[in-house]
Amino acid sequence: MRQNSSEDYYLQGIRQRDPQVLHTIYQEFFPRIAQAIRQNSGNETEARDIFQDALMVVFQKSRDPEFQLSSSFYTYLYAVARNLWLKKLRKKDRHWVTIDGEMESIADHPPFLAEELRREAQYQLYRRKLQELGEQCRELLKLSLAGTRVSEIVKKMNFSSKGYARKRKFKCKEQLIKLIRKDPEFSRLNFEES
Repeated sequence: MRQNSSEDYYLQGIRQRDPQVLHTIYQEFFPRIAQAIRQNSGNETEARDIFQDALMVVFQKSRDPEFQLSSSFYTYLYAVARNLWLKKLRKKDRHWVTIDGEMESIADHPPFLAEELRREAQYQLYRRKLQELGEQCRELLKLSLAGTRVSEIVKKMNFSSKGYARKRKFKCKEQLIKLIRKDPEFSRLNFEES
């Protein structure tokens, strides 16, 4: 997706730590994100902390030359802040809104926002379950997802043959799928619709 000038403006400003751009981002987006946090067991101080942390995440991501927004800047910032807040709530063991509840509460936003949030939650579940795999499986799947050729994977991982590498990859994917399907969050995220 080609970024429009306002998206470029925000990302450039964050990369360069431009105080004027950061002030604009704060003025335009903080009130909506703070309201969402307050509606989900948070207070003003927590909202400010989460907003700052979300900006830091965007800053880190924007430094990657291959980083591209697949949504509006606000949608991305909101998704990052939301994930940070849900993570904090889980750590505090507070009651938190499910994905389904969250989608209902953002009904006044464009439909793609709910989809974006659902996909982000799916990705986070995938990443958590990937970490539960053994080191060899994690490495093999990461190389495979990065588009590394089978012959390169055989060399890097000291496998005996391409056939073994393919078989091992299949087993690792199978194991990852089982872990994802066993997680209670799986049914709420509607993976089949993706």
